[in-house]
Amino acid sequence: MIRRATSRKMHAVKRDYPGRILVVDDSRASRVLIRRFLHALGAQTAEAVDGFSAWRRVQADSFDLLITDYEMPGWDGGKLVNAIRDASRRRLRHLPVIMVSSVRCSELRQRTGTELVDHFLPKPIDVAKLDVLLRRITRGSRYRLLVDQRDRSSGSSGNKKA
Repeated sequence: MIRRATSRKMHAVKRDYPGRILVVDDSRASRVLIRRFLHALGAQTAEAVDGFSAWRRVQADSFDLLITDYEMPGWDGGKLVNAIRDASRRRLRHLPVIMVSSVRCSELRQRTGTELVDHFLPKPIDVAKLDVLLRRITRGSRYRLLVDQRDRSSGSSGNKKA
């Protein structure tokens, strides 16, 4: 599932991540652990239990990053990412995606297509690797553009929602 960091390590990496992150996994335990790690980093999160409910969430709300499991009943992570990349709304098409799975990353790349997913992360999730990916993504211009667009459209300057 997730390789836990000690509380001392969690506090050592505390940062204020801008934007909102949608965490999608059919395993409640995985969602809770990822959410706790992200909250320890100062991130705002929302959750979905499968690809279809995540699809409905991203259409109705603004997110700046998607972390999704691949293997889920109904809509899996691959179908979710395909729907997002095919979306008519530009904001959705450019949503950064981290896909997590117990399936080997090389096999996952073949199944989903490397151009559709920004980063692959194997389970159990190594929180240090997730932290590195988050820093890399939040430094990217595409991520900053999404956060800026969301802030402008909502007229807020970072109101936090849980």
